[in-house]
Amino acid sequence: MKYVVDSNRLRDEELSKFLRISPENLAVLPDYAAMEALKGDPVVGLFESMKVLERFPCQVQILKTTMVVCSLGGSSHGLQRRLVDVPRTREFGIFCRNLALAHAGNTPLVSQLQKLGIESRAHMARVEEDARGFAATSVEAARIFTTEERMQILAPEPLPPELHRKLLLQVMNLSAVVFEQHPAVKQLPSSAELINTYIFRSSLCHLLLGFEYASFGGVPGKAATRIRND
Repeated sequence: MKYVVDSNRLRDEELSKFLRISPENLAVLPDYAAMEALKGDPVVGLFESMKVLERFPCQVQILKTTMVVCSLGGSSHGLQRRLVDVPRTREFGIFCRNLALAHAGNTPLVSQLQKLGIESRAHMARVEEDARGFAATSVEAARIFTTEERMQILAPEPLPPELHRKLLLQVMNLSAVVFEQHPAVKQLPSSAELINTYIFRSSLCHLLLGFEYASFGGVPGKAATRIRND
């Protein structure tokens, strides 16, 4: 079983219990979890956040950065495997040992972490800056649907063909903008691969979040940090 870990769960003993149950259980670590841990004091923050995972170095999978994942193809064969950063996953135990050395005061390693902290804070600030624009676009797309249609889409029953087509077209429109503007995208996916791309799936998530925002007054009044976290 795999458990995708966000920054809130890194220090949770529930994560430790999950990994102790079976050596087949894996903690999957996306890049944003590490960036959140680096935002404050990077040496202390990351060291504390890795205390659980360092006890299970062979049960951790490190994902490629979001930038790289956006560039991946959408072939269904090996879909999950392509997301994993194999070298960083293999070297996770070494990373934890270096992290302990940095925490103990190793000057070159401390400098490396501080540089990572600066980069992470700058990246999160850019994401926060972009978040309001993404949210506003998602709300605008969500309002193309009536309240009844939104409720139908969120319900567990299959969608009527026309509503299914309307939803698909809106997600395609949102993702087309991202495909066109994203610096990591070198070519557009085929129609068969589109649904398996990160950009298409994140566009679907943005639209569904837009449904929620549209139901509660839209974006105005929401803090940029809250929108980023959502």
